[in-house]
Amino acid sequence: RAGIEPLLNALGDPEALVRQYATRSLIKYNRDAVQPLIDFVAAADEIPAAGAIRALGDIGDKRALAILLNHVDGPNRHEAFLALGKLKDPQAESALISGLSSTDWQSRMNAAMALGPVGSAKSIVPLRGALDDEVMVVREWAARSLSVITGKSVMYRDAHGEMVEPYSVYH
Repeated sequence: RAGIEPLLNALGDPEALVRQYATRSLIKYNRDAVQPLIDFVAAADEIPAAGAIRALGDIGDKRALAILLNHVDGPNRHEAFLALGKLKDPQAESALISGLSSTDWQSRMNAAMALGPVGSAKSIVPLRGALDDEVMVVREWAARSLSVITGKSVMYRDAHGEMVEPYSVYH
């Protein structure tokens, strides 16, 4: 646990590679790092918070739910949506559905991706709407998540305008 604090500080390093390794190292602390990461995210600037949010998602501890939900409207919203999906907590579903309407395509993609393991019947109509997104990868993840939720194959329009099934990332 003594190594957690220096790693949190490294999340603010100007070098992206240092931040990346700090994030990976914090993940290895697993549950011991969760509360320090939550406290850090609450007070951190955008860049350091991004790595901490990523680590919280990869650790997957539900204690992170509230702080992640607090970041779905901030500058790290795409990271928060991805992390919420990794928590697989149904309480995140409404926030993830709203993420499908984000102006940022990465946020829409991560929200669509996260709804696969989190979503219920409530997510079906919003995900069907995302099948018409202007960004192909958002459409692809919407189809994939709809397939997970409904148990049925769902097609999406690929970059060539062809209707195709998404390849499975779950096998």
